[in-house]
Amino acid sequence: MPGATPVFGIPYPFVGEVVDPSIWQDFAETIDGLVNGMETTVAGLLDRPAAWVTTNSQAMVINTETTVSFSSIRYDNDGMFSLGTPTQFTVVTPGVYLVHIDGAISDFATLTSWRIGVFQNGVRKFAERKNEATSGGFGMQTSLSGLIACQVGDTIQHRGIWTGTGGPGTAVGCSLQAFRICPLTVIS
Repeated sequence: MPGATPVFGIPYPFVGEVVDPSIWQDFAETIDGLVNGMETTVAGLLDRPAAWVTTNSQAMVINTETTVSFSSIRYDNDGMFSLGTPTQFTVVTPGVYLVHIDGAISDFATLTSWRIGVFQNGVRKFAERKNEATSGGFGMQTSLSGLIACQVGDTIQHRGIWTGTGGPGTAVGCSLQAFRICPLTVIS
């Protein structure tokens, strides 16, 4: 069988070539091997370390940066979250992570500002602040995402702070998500 496809090299007979059962067997085995290889590659892409935790509500004292404590594990395929340390992810697999947080503040008289931030090993990596609202049944919803290069043992936290009057405020609908997008060797 002298012919083969250009990308995958799948052998095929030319027109007029004598075709016997062994040619079809070679053809089928080649395709089977390619499919198995692709399934392994795709499984590796789909099984990247990821975690997602949420909490319903948490009291937050005015003018005090507070680390959110999470109570519900939505997804964690790498053991990054433990209810024993509910305020953080601990990185198990090094890499570049897409981290996403969100949350809202409520139960205040006036809100001057609401800021949420992502912290790695206790250091703020990125944050977003929104300003001014009044009468806080349900106040300001804020969310943000960013990339963080992480080593084994690094911690990732979601913190919030609010200023205004009334309270204590209540952080509601908070979540912390981390998804490994590539190994560190890709960026070094």
